[in-house]
Amino acid sequence: MKLCDTITYRHDLYIVSDRHKGLIKAASEVFPHAIHGFCVEHLRRNLIHKFRGSGDGLGWKFKAAYMAATIPEYEEYLAMLDSDNVKIRPWLDKIGSHRWARCMAGPQRFGVLTSNCAESLNKVNVTAREYSISKLIDFIRQHMQKWFTERSEKASKKTTILSSKCEKHLVAVHLVKNI
Repeated sequence: MKLCDTITYRHDLYIVSDRHKGLIKAASEVFPHAIHGFCVEHLRRNLIHKFRGSGDGLGWKFKAAYMAATIPEYEEYLAMLDSDNVKIRPWLDKIGSHRWARCMAGPQRFGVLTSNCAESLNKVNVTAREYSISKLIDFIRQHMQKWFTERSEKASKKTTILSSKCEKHLVAVHLVKNI
């Protein structure tokens, strides 16, 4: 059984990868209607490495550009990158802003900007990599089901609507008492 046989056609399928040529080719062949975006964390690291010495703050400026909600805001941060090195924008243009910038990607991206989820699953799935596709999917399903159950149980014990981190911070500064 092949992966493409297990996933039904979806007009909004969005694949996020690290720009590996093999993944780009395979994704376009197996899922020709899918939109293929690139992991912004991989792009950020590549940009910093490729243009090192071009100025301080390349990482945060790129992050601000890819997180921008509007085109004018996006252009503002690209202009900052231009002032660091005029070769950055052509490099990003060659990649295609629709593949990484939130304001250019369209609604299919659903705010997913990195491949971190896939990388986390890859780490867990090391032992299952040699399984058949159906056994691998079952292995992943079992792990995700366990994670969701654990998080659901943890959430059901909460006494406030705040995240644990936020609640601890506010309690520490004496702003919250049993919300």
